[in-house]
Amino acid sequence: MQLKLLTNTPTTLAESMTGFYCLNSNARYNGYLKELAVIAGINRNLNTHLARHALADMMLNIFEFSLEEVSKMLGHKSIRTTQRYTHQ
Repeated sequence: MQLKLLTNTPTTLAESMTGFYCLNSNARYNGYLKELAVIAGINRNLNTHLARHALADMMLNIFEFSLEEVSKMLGHKSIRTTQRYTHQ
């Protein structure tokens, strides 16, 4: 697959849904998450850090991945970091 890079990077989630792919920063993703929270009526400050925690929690508790698998996916060098990170 060939990626198309944008010269004028979209500033909102709606503008980004054009079929083009570009690399985004955490700040940009945090902006998208803030927009989604407003649209969904979520009264909480969503951000990439919270999303990472939520993903790890779902992988462990819903999809029953092992702690070792989740640790590897998150790029942790120590299982202890993953245990603390996912509140296990």
